[in-house]
Amino acid sequence: MGFRPTKVESIVVHTPQEATELALRIKAFGQLKGERPLEASHVAHLKEKILGHEVLPFHWSVGYVADTGFTKRVDGQHSSEALLSLTPEEWQKVDFPLYVIWTDCTCDSVESLPVLFENFDEPWKVRKPKHIMGAHLAIYEQLIDVNPDLATRITSGIQWYQQGVQGLRGRSARRFSVIHDTEIREEIIHPFLVWCNAFLRPKNHRDMLTRPVVAAMYHTTLTGGDSVKTFWRHISHGEDANAPTVDSPTETVAFKLWRFLDKVGSPQNAEWASSVLQHFSGHTRPPEKDVFATCLRATKAHVDGRKIGEIFTPSKKRSVTELVDALYPLKG
Repeated sequence: MGFRPTKVESIVVHTPQEATELALRIKAFGQLKGERPLEASHVAHLKEKILGHEVLPFHWSVGYVADTGFTKRVDGQHSSEALLSLTPEEWQKVDFPLYVIWTDCTCDSVESLPVLFENFDEPWKVRKPKHIMGAHLAIYEQLIDVNPDLATRITSGIQWYQQGVQGLRGRSARRFSVIHDTEIREEIIHPFLVWCNAFLRPKNHRDMLTRPVVAAMYHTTLTGGDSVKTFWRHISHGEDANAPTVDSPTETVAFKLWRFLDKVGSPQNAEWASSVLQHFSGHTRPPEKDVFATCLRATKAHVDGRKIGEIFTPSKKRSVTELVDALYPLKG
């Protein structure tokens, strides 16, 4: 049982008509029964790449069983469909030429055909987000030493914040593009990444590296100064640094927030007061907006020097923008 390439062709496509004809040609071979259904979100993502001038050569492949003549497409399902879905107006935005690497493979038996199919998307070939992030960090001297795994989580939180507060969508809100935002990268994004890298570790601070917590750190440090940064550092030190002592028996806001975040990240059997649990919409953990709201309110209490009772703060169906305005509006 095996397979081998019998023909590899590099095809240069110069016009929408040529692209459409080639896409129809690969589609005509049909797909293996049981192959994943066409995913509209995948097609839309590829269209965004095409129209955004981020196109590498397409790789399309056909598998042929020598003994029976059975032939099916084994690669190119979504990219060919993306080309077929382009409107005349969208074709005007496409940079030509396009390139297609077309491979014909001969299989020893019909059993070899699915084996050929699985080789195009083996998990070990996939670059994880942290590996891609490393390449983005490496082009900036200031960010070379930032942990890629940490940066992936941090930028995911910033993206969540930007989508909620600033309404960014699509390409402008992509995780990796956050690092390259020319308007704020030098003064805000890069220093924030360096600051987080100085005291946060992916394995030790998972509770602080969820999207809403990162978003809260990002928001509160925009104008909060050293006091706010010290507050978040205290939380990262855990129970030993924040727990009440004989000399200071009162629970600090930092300790209460640390205990809340630790509970959010604990196993699903964590016990919550019924007054808190009623806000979880049937889940075992608070929704992301509730976590964000709790972090904002706690940080504001620290800044104002106020004590805080029940630290949990329900979002009450307010948007992220409304939570910011109500709990921690930015000044200046």
